[in-house]
Amino acid sequence: MFFVISLTEKKKQESIALASTKKAVQKINTDTNKIWGELAKIASDTNEKIPAEVTGSDKSKLSRVSKAEGNKFDKELLKALTKETGDLEKWFESASKSSQSPEVKTVVQNWLPTVRGMATEASKAEKEAAKAK
Repeated sequence: MFFVISLTEKKKQESIALASTKKAVQKINTDTNKIWGELAKIASDTNEKIPAEVTGSDKSKLSRVSKAEGNKFDKELLKALTKETGDLEKWFESASKSSQSPEVKTVVQNWLPTVRGMATEASKAEKEAAKAK
């Protein structure tokens, strides 16, 4: 989830060329920050560590997106977002059924429809960006 937030941060939004991409990214950013806030509070309350920076393969993906320009930026961003929000949706579905923490289970069950919507929105925006020249 931290990677999705990093992909959609305000600074990245300045590089977006297409209005449809900007709209989708802004919504995804708003929603993931709300979810992150709730999950981070649970993690903090239970002394769990939460990521403070992007690492590993996510770091190289973020770099590739950041280096792209114009419509190519939109396409790279949406390609990454479509994959990541899809993975996030799968994680939320799994956690909503199997989380051992009642607090986490409640948060993911409450937010699962929104996460599904993010995955759909990212995929839709990616298809629109593919049509743009």
